Amino acid sequence: MKSYPNTTLPCAVFGHNYIKTKSNKDHTLELSCNHCGIVVNTDAKGNFENISSPKLHIKTVIRELYLLKLQTVKAKLSS
Repeated sequence: MKSYPNTTLPCAVFGHNYIKTKSNKDHTLELSCNHCGIVVNTDAKGNFENISSPKLHIKTVIRELYLLKLQTVKAKLSS
């Protein structure tokens, strides 16, 4: 029998409880599970596509770089 951590046990028994986290311009959605935090995307036809960890890592790094860029622009404008 496969053991599950406490956070993923409800997902293993009842299935994931997805909530919409973001809507994209190309009519796709980003959904994340309330319990375990798994993030999936929907394609144009409504099918689920898992976001692999390398893609997720790249996405977070790009977001951090964007936020740093915004901070430097604000700092330059305030000086």
